[in-house]
Amino acid sequence: MYKSQSKTALYKNLGRAGLVMLCIAKLKGRYKKPNADYDSMSMPELITAVSQARREDGITDDADRVIGGKSRKTRVLGKTTLREIRHDMARQKFPSWFARAPGHPGESKWGKFTADQWKAFCTVHLPTTLTRLWGSKPSDSTERMMLDNFMHLVQAVKAANARVITREHIAQYEHHITAYVTQLLRLYPGTTITPYQHLSLHFGRLLRNIGPTHAWRCFNFERYNYLM
Repeated sequence: MYKSQSKTALYKNLGRAGLVMLCIAKLKGRYKKPNADYDSMSMPELITAVSQARREDGITDDADRVIGGKSRKTRVLGKTTLREIRHDMARQKFPSWFARAPGHPGESKWGKFTADQWKAFCTVHLPTTLTRLWGSKPSDSTERMMLDNFMHLVQAVKAANARVITREHIAQYEHHITAYVTQLLRLYPGTTITPYQHLSLHFGRLLRNIGPTHAWRCFNFERYNYLM
């Protein structure tokens, strides 16, 4: 996205939250600014900073037109990997209380995941298969970098959901979620940083002020979604 989209499309798709994350990912090492500086910048200031960086990188000309750029789509899993995930899911055994995901992920006819099923799928099923398939690949390969990036998210989710929260848990969460979000833009050029991903960078503050999430998260309410 940083390298391929036009100025109008880039800023329309990203929005302010996405531009902040783009500046952190692409410009932090260049201008040595702390993350908070980008977070406090106005939308015009963010647009100016990104536009200047794209011109310096030779991506756009002086009129902010992409130089020979073509948009490209990003494929993450694909049919072969999904087939391996389903194969592993069919062989795994879990206790009765475990909210395992539907056995055919990626197929809409099997319905949507609940929040608990998404959590199980992303923190148990995906790591099992992706580590088996990609864990032994070279550290600079695309698959290995995608796996390392995803595991930052898994570790962040586990730290945030701990029933006992310490300062170390919060520090781990903030480290992993920052690494996950900032690497997204480099690994997936066509992605868009969502407001939820931006807000996740501030979640450590809630953990410090309120405590463990099991006391105030919405899982208890969402269990009634299929009963009411």
